[in-house]
Amino acid sequence: MFDEASDMYRSGNYPATESLFKRALELWEEVCGPKSEYVARAAANLANLYYVQERYREAIKLYRRSLSIEERLFGPEDAKLVPSLHWLAESYFSNRRYRWAEKPFRRALAITEKAFGADSQEVAEALLDLAHYYRFIGRYSESEPLYLRALGIYESILGRESEQAGHICQTLAILYDQCQAEGKNREPYLRRSLAVFQSVYGEDHPETGEAFYRLADYLAEQGRYEEADFLFEKMRSVFERLHDYRPEDWWWMRSGYTKYLRLRGRETEADLIEKEHEEQDSFEEMLKKELAKREATLGPDHPQVAESLFNLANSRCHHGDIEGGEALHRRALEIREKALGPYHPDLADSLIGLSKIMRYQEKYQDAELVIARAMDIYERADGKNNLKYAYALDNLALLKKEQGDSSQAESLYRQAISSVGTGPGLESYDGADLLWDLALLYSETGRYQESAELHERILSIAKRARDISSLVAADYMVSYADALEHLGRIEEAKILRKRVSAIHKAAERRWQEND
Repeated sequence: MFDEASDMYRSGNYPATESLFKRALELWEEVCGPKSEYVARAAANLANLYYVQERYREAIKLYRRSLSIEERLFGPEDAKLVPSLHWLAESYFSNRRYRWAEKPFRRALAITEKAFGADSQEVAEALLDLAHYYRFIGRYSESEPLYLRALGIYESILGRESEQAGHICQTLAILYDQCQAEGKNREPYLRRSLAVFQSVYGEDHPETGEAFYRLADYLAEQGRYEEADFLFEKMRSVFERLHDYRPEDWWWMRSGYTKYLRLRGRETEADLIEKEHEEQDSFEEMLKKELAKREATLGPDHPQVAESLFNLANSRCHHGDIEGGEALHRRALEIREKALGPYHPDLADSLIGLSKIMRYQEKYQDAELVIARAMDIYERADGKNNLKYAYALDNLALLKKEQGDSSQAESLYRQAISSVGTGPGLESYDGADLLWDLALLYSETGRYQESAELHERILSIAKRARDISSLVAADYMVSYADALEHLGRIEEAKILRKRVSAIHKAAERRWQEND
C-alpha cells in the first residue's frame, strides 16, 4: 500500500495518496494498536503529505502524535525522534506559529549533538535550522553564533570551498546587513561566497549571479562605484545568458541595479534595462493567469488558490471594483478558514482585506469586529511586536479617523508604531507608511510642527529603504511641503515641490518611452 501511495504521490494525485495513507494508518491501528512504531510511521507519512499541501494544522496534529508514540517507545533522547521534531518545528514555522517552533528545533539540536557528536554534519544541519529560525524572527544575536559554528563544522568536514560554506557565508553577510551590526564587515563573507559559487557552479548560474549582485550592492553603499559597476554588469550578463531562468525570478536584482543607476544619474541606462524587460501582460492579467493555473493543478480549495484570489481581490479594489474585490476576498477567506483553520495568519490577512471594503462601504461596526478578529489571530501567532499586528492597528486607526475620532486614531497609530519598535520593522515601506499615516493625522488636526518632524523621519527612512520607490518618496514630500507651508517655511516647501516635479517628469518620460 505504501508503494502504491508513493506512486500516486509522485504522479501528483494527492487525493488518492491521502486516501491510501489514511487507510494504512487505520490498518496499522487495527493490527498493532494505536501506540505502535508502525502507527507512528503511518502518521508521519500522512503528515508529510499534509505539509506538502500546506495543510499545516493537520500536519502538526499528526507529527505530534507520531512524536508522542516515539517518545514512549524509544525514550525522550533517542535519535529516532529527530525527524518528527524537525518537521513539527517546520510545520509550526510554516503555519506562522513561530513561538511554538523554537522548542522542537532546540530539542532536535540537543538530541543530534548527543547522538552524532558536537562536530558532525548532522549537528551542522540542525544548527542551521535553529539559526534560520532566529534570523527570521529578528533574534539576530542568537543566530550569529549558530551560523559561525555550523560554518566551522562544514569547513572541517567538507573544506573551506564547499557549497555549504558558501551559502553560510552569504547568509552571514545578509544577517550583518539586516541587524546593522557594528564592527561586522560583510565584504569578506560576500567575496568568499562569490568565489565558492564560481568554483562550485561556474559563472553561468543563478547563485553566482546573485553573489555578484550582493557584493556590488555592498560596494555601492560604500561609494566604491567603479567596482560596483563592474559587478552589477557581471550580474546582468549572467542572468541574460540564462535563457531558461524566468525574468521575474531576478526582477528584485534588476530593480536594485536600475535604482543604483538612477541614483548615479544614469537615467538612460536604467530606462533601457526597464524597457528591455518590460512585461507583456498587465499585473492583473498575470494574477488571473496564476489563479487559473493554480485552480487547474491544485484544485479550487487549495491555500495557494486563496493566495491568488487575495492578490486579485486587492487589485480589483485598487482599480475601483469594490463589489468584485469583495467577492474574491470572501472566497479567499472561505478557502483559508477551511484549509488552514480559524487561527492562521493568512486568514487574518483576508479579514483585513475585507475590513477595508467594509470601511469603504461605511459599515464601520462590522469592519471593527473583523479587524478585532484579525488582531487576535496575529497575536496568537506571533505576539504584538510585529508588522502584521501593527498593520491591523493601523487599519483600526483609519476606521476611527473616518468616524471623526481623531484622539482614538492617534492612540492606535502610536500603538502600531510602538509594536514595530525602532528596529528593522520601521526601516521599510510598511514602517514608513505607519509613520506617514500619523503624520497626515497631525496635519489634518493642525499639528503641523509635529507633522513636519515626523515627515523628516519618514524621508530619512525612504533614503535607506530599498523597497520605497522615488514616486512613493515624492508622495511623502508633497505632504511634508504642505506642513512646511502652514509653518511659514515657504522656501523649504518650494524646494521640495521642485524635487517632486522632477521625479514625476522623469517617471512620465519613462512611461512615454515604454509606450
